[in-house]
Amino acid sequence: MTRDEREKVAWFGITIGDDRYRGKGIGNRTMRHLEAIFAQLGATCAEAGVFEFNEPSLRMCMNLGYDQIGRKENFTYWNGKFWADVRLLKRLALTSEGNDKKSEILRFPA
Repeated sequence: MTRDEREKVAWFGITIGDDRYRGKGIGNRTMRHLEAIFAQLGATCAEAGVFEFNEPSLRMCMNLGYDQIGRKENFTYWNGKFWADVRLLKRLALTSEGNDKKSEILRFPA
């Protein structure tokens, strides 16, 4: 998949820093919430970057319909090694329902 330069792209990244909240669906719900907001604002695509060592996040993005569109090698240094930034893209559904519907407020555990 490639991106057309005329498309309106929302670029974003999320971080769930506390291990207690990983693997609980928070990232998935947050990304779907952001996608709905981006579509409401007229974006046609969402683009994210995930460090290659973050395999759970890469799997989540692929399960949400993102495709890898590129890599920036040696982007970050972590745990004694340089890692790539994996670039991911998803085309957003531009339906009247998706653009008119108000996104629900997400509530996360304290």
